[in-house]
Amino acid sequence: MSGEARVEFDANLGGDPEHKTTKDGTPFLRLSFCQTERRFNRQKNDWEDGEKTWWSAVEFDMRLAETYQRELHKGDSIHVEGVLRTRLYTDKNGQPQIDHSVAWPRIRKNLLKAKQAQGGFSNANPFNGVPAQQPQQQPVQQPQQNYQQPDYSQPADPWAGGGFDAPEF
Repeated sequence: MSGEARVEFDANLGGDPEHKTTKDGTPFLRLSFCQTERRFNRQKNDWEDGEKTWWSAVEFDMRLAETYQRELHKGDSIHVEGVLRTRLYTDKNGQPQIDHSVAWPRIRKNLLKAKQAQGGFSNANPFNGVPAQQPQQQPVQQPQQNYQQPDYSQPADPWAGGGFDAPEF
């Protein structure tokens, strides 16, 4: 894949993954997702949505396809990596269009955005529904050291012993 244009971006799944088959009966999964450009409006001092770009991807590896179909749902925030493919075509109204697709996709849920959408991060303990207590700071006690600083005023003789002396064979 040398010389291929690779893409990596975050997007939202536009619909549930669709299980389809080719004309010769080969199964695959089709995914469509939308990438929305975000820009900062200095006059409003706020972020706003910009241009939307629709993408598609197909997955022929049925192990991955089954995982995608089970785990991904419409509206999920996802992270997409793969090779850029573009195709020019004419739509039903005779207007030229560009089809953006990702070949050899690797798709995963964007867990950070999913967690933020559920109300963000908190100190709640997910195991019992009770807020987690803040850990108490314990005073740190310094261990008593009976260590004497070596005398570096004289050069040390590395062969004088004083270290690990292995028995001679």
